[in-house]
Amino acid sequence: MSSEFQALISQLENNIQDVSRGLDKLFKNAADKNKEELADLQVEQQLKGKTNEGLNIEPEYSPDYAQFKGFSTPNLNLEGDFHSGVYALPEIGAIEYGSTDEKAEKLEKKYDNIFGIAPENLQEELDIVDPDFKIELENELFKGL
Repeated sequence: MSSEFQALISQLENNIQDVSRGLDKLFKNAADKNKEELADLQVEQQLKGKTNEGLNIEPEYSPDYAQFKGFSTPNLNLEGDFHSGVYALPEIGAIEYGSTDEKAEKLEKKYDNIFGIAPENLQEELDIVDPDFKIELENELFKGL
């Protein structure tokens, strides 16, 4: 084997070790590039009246309010301010979801588990991040080559 080929293999081995220690950071970087889409996924789930466990948001609306809305399962939407403030904040090892709207704290106290992606939507969350994650991974694997 030539010394150039051995150097290439050595660099690739080092890159693989670096990647294996930094997968969470690569995922965070990829998620950072897709924060708006991730926030939209959170809003979509809330509009369907689902918690981060995939259950219906509870407690249900009062009978009078349910009649006004046309359904009894809360969707956390009246004028849209709460959902307009929904954000995704990628961190190492997790994505934190929340809302900057002034009603967020009150709604979190009234309704449990309104932030976070339900198990049945995790694949969609991964699909949003996956293309940029692959780019991040490829860039790290082949850096310096």
